[in-house]
Amino acid sequence: MGKSKKRSIDTHFWNDTYTGGLDRDEKYLYIYLITNPLTNMLGIYEIRVERMCFDTGLDEESVREALSKFEKDGKVKYVDGYIILVNFVKNQNYNRNMIKSAVTDMKDLPDSIKQTSFFRRILSWFKEHYPNLEAVKDVTIPNKQMELGEAVNAGNQEQEEEDNKSKSSTKKPSQKWRTKGVPIPEPLRTDDFKEVIEQYWKHLQSTFKKRPSIPMVQGKFRRLIELQSQGHDPVKVVQQTINDGNKKFYAITDKQFESNNKTNEQEDPKQKAKRHYEQTQRIMQENESSLTGN
Repeated sequence: MGKSKKRSIDTHFWNDTYTGGLDRDEKYLYIYLITNPLTNMLGIYEIRVERMCFDTGLDEESVREALSKFEKDGKVKYVDGYIILVNFVKNQNYNRNMIKSAVTDMKDLPDSIKQTSFFRRILSWFKEHYPNLEAVKDVTIPNKQMELGEAVNAGNQEQEEEDNKSKSSTKKPSQKWRTKGVPIPEPLRTDDFKEVIEQYWKHLQSTFKKRPSIPMVQGKFRRLIELQSQGHDPVKVVQQTINDGNKKFYAITDKQFESNNKTNEQEDPKQKAKRHYEQTQRIMQENESSLTGN
């Protein structure tokens, strides 16, 4: 695929109601997806999440959360390692050579990308605005992949029906195991987890002024399940994040945390501060004694 050397951003980008509602990391990644060296005239290109993280300095969790939000909002699709910028072509002033480059990029795409609804919208736009160009007419969506896509959709529909049946048969539990409009995954469903995750959402809002969105909640659950598979108790992971004043979940590294977390969780802030002061004084006295030889 031919790569663009220049990319212009309209100053109205900063007045747009959508981008105005993004947080700092989301805005940064959104601009990056439009301007990075792998972009082309089509707005569909191959890129790894690791590359996004390396170029932007954002961690993987933040990148995946933002991508999930963009997809939910109908702005970006990330599938099979390809970024699809849905409204990209609408904001370009194409000349004939640029159109040829975009069509070449279309033809080079794998079938799995061509069968997505996002790609169909982009192709429809080209055929509507350039109906007389033979190159555009030649771009088609493989029937085999269309059938596959329909089969996947049918499978998703069946799964949705099963989920609905499950919800109707266990209405009370399904209502209980939800937070911020998202079902809590089965591996995390305990009363302790439900309690601590609700504390975590309050912590995010009060400390970081960050309101949990559905994509964010889903990303947090994926991260916790990943840590759980590595042997870390998700309840203690969340408690550690709250106690440390962080927003990211990470492996339990504090050796004292596991044995003291229940005490710390219920401890009065004044008592906690007093205990930390006494510990500091004791360590200073021990160090002073070792230096004087007493």
